[in-house]
Amino acid sequence: MNIIIPTLFFFSAILAIANRKTGYFALVITSIFMAAVAVFSFNILHLFWLITSVSWAMISIYSISYDRYGRWLSPLFAIMLAGMSLVLTSGNYLIFLSGWEIMSISAYFILGIHREKSFPSFIFMAFSELSTIFILLGFALAYSQTGSIAFTRLTSTLPLDLTVIGFLLKMGAFPFLLVEWLPIAHSSAPANVSAALSGTMPLMGVYGIIKMSMLSPIDPDLGLLLISVGAFTAFFGALYSHASDHYKMLPAYSSVESYGSILLLLGVSLFAPNNTIALFSVIGVALFSLAHSFAKSGIFMISGLVKSEYMSSSTGISSRQVDVGRLLFASSLSGLLPNIGGVATWMLLEIMFMSAFVERNSLFGLLFLFVGTIMAMTEGLITAVMIKFIAFSGVFSSSEKKGNFSIFIMGLIVLFSGMISSIIVNALDSIFTSSAPNLFTYFIIISLKESGSTFGGISPLYVGLLIGLFTLVTYFAFGKNKLRRVPVWNNGEAIQEKYTPSAFSNNLKLILKLLYRPNEYTYARNIFWDSLVKFTLTCKKIAKYISYYVMNSQINIYIIYLIIMFLFIIIYISRF
Repeated sequence: MNIIIPTLFFFSAILAIANRKTGYFALVITSIFMAAVAVFSFNILHLFWLITSVSWAMISIYSISYDRYGRWLSPLFAIMLAGMSLVLTSGNYLIFLSGWEIMSISAYFILGIHREKSFPSFIFMAFSELSTIFILLGFALAYSQTGSIAFTRLTSTLPLDLTVIGFLLKMGAFPFLLVEWLPIAHSSAPANVSAALSGTMPLMGVYGIIKMSMLSPIDPDLGLLLISVGAFTAFFGALYSHASDHYKMLPAYSSVESYGSILLLLGVSLFAPNNTIALFSVIGVALFSLAHSFAKSGIFMISGLVKSEYMSSSTGISSRQVDVGRLLFASSLSGLLPNIGGVATWMLLEIMFMSAFVERNSLFGLLFLFVGTIMAMTEGLITAVMIKFIAFSGVFSSSEKKGNFSIFIMGLIVLFSGMISSIIVNALDSIFTSSAPNLFTYFIIISLKESGSTFGGISPLYVGLLIGLFTLVTYFAFGKNKLRRVPVWNNGEAIQEKYTPSAFSNNLKLILKLLYRPNEYTYARNIFWDSLVKFTLTCKKIAKYISYYVMNSQINIYIIYLIIMFLFIIIYISRF
């Protein structure tokens, strides 16, 4: 079965060369088949099969009507999905690396062929290949320990540590978010490719970390590192997403935030104070991955229906299907119940404060409390980001009416997966613990700070039913909402102004101007990128000074250099 699925994706690419729509239809069928296999042979790794295949099926349906990019987008898109399927179904290091390279190279060609600027494709490939180098080093070290190319139990954590660096590169996590490569690359592709790039490709990194962690000894230090990296990545991803005016850069930065949250949960699963919290963290990773993949794919599909790249110059789009999808995607990414994103966010914050309570007598308790506070602020920022996206992509001056069935269905999936998340959590708990289901937990998710010790609970199903009930009561009591439009008031001035995305973010940009550093030319500047540029220029000045005043072809300078190095070598060798 592991061979059949990638083969079908490659066959879809061949069909796409002959006929674009036939290729997309074949991708839909193959993705549904992959989802069915995942359901009937379910485990934690097959959960990623299910998440990605559902996203790919809906993106492929969307692509049938969206793709107007010529004959090569469809086959390259199919090859990219084939590469990701190879990663997910791989049984050894060579197949995993082959799939990793296939998905990266095909995405590079898509970005290069359908480019508006030349550098996004090159920067994408540069970081992809740097990622491959670290993964290859980790796999090579793993082979040296086991003597097998198959994924087998490892004797040390070093292969895991090296591969994690490669996976973090692909996810655009700190410190690799400093150069903003992921938002730049993901926002430069056609909308269907952006949906797959942002919604599912970085999940290959999450999948890789989990797969290698299952083979390695437990490494609490790596867990602590992932907690720190994840919190930093999530916060600054949300911060720069809030300042963006670009229809695709905004959700791309939001993707960085989501993957930071997933890394944080992975870190807690390795560093957790007890096994109960570790299990809850792994389930949180699964739900966060599901929530992000579905909602972010939908957000990018909506961005493909808008003609302009920037919110400030677009009139937005509106239809019943798109409006429902937009509301459900945005509310899920905002961490609001009863959507699956609300459940995942609740679990993340619960985990942080549970861990802080359990470790309350140590410094680690303060760490968990601090990180939990940072993540709470991050979720507040993302809520503002999603309000901005809703407003400027459809609420204000929506003159275009475009419907899309796949966007609507994906939105319903986000909603109903949240409402039945208690069943999903129960099923995952049964897989990990081999325990019998508790009927009570079919309706409520209970968080345990220790085995048998309840910390909190929530019922997304009840929340959803209550929201639906109050909505119906309000509708029948007051009727359909009546809109009254008035001209924009500008203190009595005759000039009519428009409320812009920049104005929406302006208060925060002024409060945090030391981080945003806005100026008259840019909406916000990355303080870390500025620091990196300054460091590079300093190195250049030092190198220039050395070349002018030291390496200046004077024989006496070279003699002094040789004497110093000779003495250094003698002193160093004498230590042994």
